[in-house]
Amino acid sequence: MPGYRFPGSMCQIRNPISIDDGTMARTCMHDPRTTGLMRGGTLPYYQAVELIKCVQIMGQNNVSDCYQMVLGETNRPLNSKGLRGQGSTHGPRLKGWPRTITWQEFRAISTRPSGENEDAQIETTVVQPNRVSIVQEQGRLRLGNYEGTLQIVRNNSWVVATHKTEKLLEHEQGHFDITGLCARDLMKALGNLRADTAKELQQEVTRLYEAYDAWGDKLSEQYDEETNRSRNEAAQRGWNARIRTAIQQGTSLGTLPP
Repeated sequence: MPGYRFPGSMCQIRNPISIDDGTMARTCMHDPRTTGLMRGGTLPYYQAVELIKCVQIMGQNNVSDCYQMVLGETNRPLNSKGLRGQGSTHGPRLKGWPRTITWQEFRAISTRPSGENEDAQIETTVVQPNRVSIVQEQGRLRLGNYEGTLQIVRNNSWVVATHKTEKLLEHEQGHFDITGLCARDLMKALGNLRADTAKELQQEVTRLYEAYDAWGDKLSEQYDEETNRSRNEAAQRGWNARIRTAIQQGTSLGTLPP
């Protein structure tokens, strides 16, 4: 599971933020043919920063929402997607998991890569949404529509062609499910986030991604060590049962380390 980054800016800032008199910053100036953010004059530095960050996160289609959230401009109505927790602002959720993986999702190779002591390796990633919406709820901000998709990175996932056994695939399924369980817990944690500004929300999202990424790596390493990479059949059965229970009951594999 990769470290998180917010999607790139949905607008190109021609005039970057600069400080005027130590207290003012120029707003994000754009060609009016491409965006509605064309505003003359200056804003207090803090508001200019928050406005630009809001547009970067929410996209140009939500510029009016950002003006209302950051500047409190009531003459700019909320758009149809809303910022009141209505409509499709369902909050973070995970797609692409749980499911059963197959050897077709791995590259078949003739021999192990140099330095490897296992016959298969899987790499997964949580693909981030192209856009992230923010919902204003009871005076604070939270994530709105947000879908992460768990996928196998085929270019970095391989199996020795002569070792495509059900036993080994079962072990790789365990790695996939461990990532899925951590990603599911991450989505729950993201759904519980509340912040006063878009910047604070972004910082908390980044912090959670890094924490769950590290935790997933630690669990995966523990899984390999205890099962001896599927060779310890008793330990493998124990992990299979533990993972299956967590999936079926909606529970976690443990507590996120502090």
